[in-house]
Amino acid sequence: MPAMTHGPLTIAPRALILDYGGVVVTTSKRPTGPAELAAALDATLRRAGVEVPVEVLERSVRSGVAALRDYNNMSSRRREPRELTHHEIVTDFLASDLPDRARLVLGADAARVCEAKVRLLSEHTLRPGVRELLLAARSRGIRTGVASNAQSGAAHRTFIEEHDLTELIDIQLYSDEFGVRKPHPDMLRTVADALAIPIEECWYVGDTRDRDLLAGRRAGVGAVVLIRHRHTDAPPYGVDGEPDAIFDEVTGLLAALADARPAPAKAPAGTAAGKAPAATGRGCPKALLLDNGGVLSLSEKSPDGVRDFVAYLAGRLHRAGHDLDEARLRADLESGRRRYGRWKAEHDGGDRVPEITPAEFWATMVAADWPAGARAAVAADARDLMYRYVAARAVRRLRPGILDVLLYAHEAGIRVGIVSNTMCGRVPRATHVAWKLEPYLGVSFFSDEFGFRKPDPSIVLACASALGVDPLDCWFVGDKRGRDVAAARRAGIGTSVLIESRQTGGSAGPEPSIAVPDAAGLLKVLVAATRGGQ
Repeated sequence: MPAMTHGPLTIAPRALILDYGGVVVTTSKRPTGPAELAAALDATLRRAGVEVPVEVLERSVRSGVAALRDYNNMSSRRREPRELTHHEIVTDFLASDLPDRARLVLGADAARVCEAKVRLLSEHTLRPGVRELLLAARSRGIRTGVASNAQSGAAHRTFIEEHDLTELIDIQLYSDEFGVRKPHPDMLRTVADALAIPIEECWYVGDTRDRDLLAGRRAGVGAVVLIRHRHTDAPPYGVDGEPDAIFDEVTGLLAALADARPAPAKAPAGTAAGKAPAATGRGCPKALLLDNGGVLSLSEKSPDGVRDFVAYLAGRLHRAGHDLDEARLRADLESGRRRYGRWKAEHDGGDRVPEITPAEFWATMVAADWPAGARAAVAADARDLMYRYVAARAVRRLRPGILDVLLYAHEAGIRVGIVSNTMCGRVPRATHVAWKLEPYLGVSFFSDEFGFRKPDPSIVLACASALGVDPLDCWFVGDKRGRDVAAARRAGIGTSVLIESRQTGGSAGPEPSIAVPDAAGLLKVLVAATRGGQ
């Protein structure tokens, strides 16, 4: 039985918006978590040639977690708090007191560090009754969404997928992907927009007063429900107001939903209340900086993969109340790619060369002509959609001979870093794991994670700094004159190497220091350099 209920629960909602931690899952601390996370950080640092005592790493992790807790509590006092980026979480909290190179290396891998933090520090258990609640909502035509503060939405999406809940949740929105955190009301408004349901016809279900209750009231949801968890009755500070119901377990909410009268039929709302997601070298190199696509890996377009992704996207949109046929989606996806190509061409010549965000790509390039609710839906799911799309659109294989280069560099003590323009760095990171390349890669910088893309020199310089090598002692290996060779020149890299391919023939841009036809040619000049032959 609920501790208290009020009138708004007598009419069923047209959408349920759920918090993740405390509602979809219960969480408990893992006593061994800080030590395991410290060990994971140690492995990452050692690949880059950085040694920090593991006890120092564990102490830094524990201090950072405590400081993050304080920061998050403080942020809940703000009316519209922004969310920390993965890079800020890692470099300003978890690794704040570590040496500069260690912070650079861990910062370059910030998204994965945050995902490991979520997975290792807490035990996540599906809360009893959640599956039944989602099934009941589906049977009554009630749309469902998740709106949650998160330091790794990717980790939460993985949990939901592993527990076969993805098809029962129409929209997932996480603060690390969206940029603001509850009690900012735009978290809930955006999910309501994405579901094409007026916010006042949604129930919001959380577990905290300082974040969930306040977010619900400020957003104007029809009802705020709290499910008791660790912090429900012990907020970090006083909060005015009461929820419309408090239940000890999800089963109490399930019963209340069953008793509620059906909502009157209405046309889906189309208005959007939330904000739309916007040199001369020195001979033997001490580090190799490699481009990913075209150097480390080769790819072929996958029409079947794109077709399957479009079908998936159409299904996701349909479940959220947006019916766009697959032919239109495929055409709009191609149009979005062309817009992105023009955007890149317009920005490549500037002093700074930014990278587009997933939300910008999906909401303003692919979905530019879609209804507002559908645009909000893809903006909310932008990071996950980008990962699925990039993974699906090409079949990748390790470039022949490049493993021999990595093995030779490893034996010769030459550090290796990846510097690549990417729409989703998560895809090549996963590929490197699958190909068992991580032991040979010290650090990886991907433009969508870094915020700037080649030919901007900052991403190249950051990689050299993370590896602890002077740019003059680096070789940069790419396959495009206009981006790779130009970025190397602007960064003051000692030697630029161009692996010639279909894309390099006749392409504009500066000439490289060395041109080779393939990875075997790269190995040949590298061996000559290390043996004093160059």
